[in-house]
Amino acid sequence: MLFNQLSFLKLSKYTLVGIISVIVDYLFLYLAFSVIALNAQPSIAIAFFISAIFNYTMNRKFTFNSKGKRLNEAIKYLLLVFIMYLLTIFIISWLVSQGIDIYFAKLLSTFAVFLISFMINQCLVYV
Repeated sequence: MLFNQLSFLKLSKYTLVGIISVIVDYLFLYLAFSVIALNAQPSIAIAFFISAIFNYTMNRKFTFNSKGKRLNEAIKYLLLVFIMYLLTIFIISWLVSQGIDIYFAKLLSTFAVFLISFMINQCLVYV
């Protein structure tokens, strides 16, 4: 069975880490965009990368219980983050240009990259 109990447990943990990462992401997006009053793209970038660091650490230890070489995993993770960042920027920018609120656009982009990221993390990053 491709999706066994272990995969379900990992997906559940990944989801929990993801939810907390979204909260971290939104917190820093709010601080950068609404409190500091930066433009949208720098605000998105700051929030994205802070939550990515949190996400990497928690997924490495909690979700995948990885014992792999940190440098190798970190390089693969950074490549994944960069690709997901570009996808996130594209999705949010396009949705905002269509008149959608930046916070709702961020939520939609998060769902769009979630499962792709899980599969890549499980199969390529934390192996």
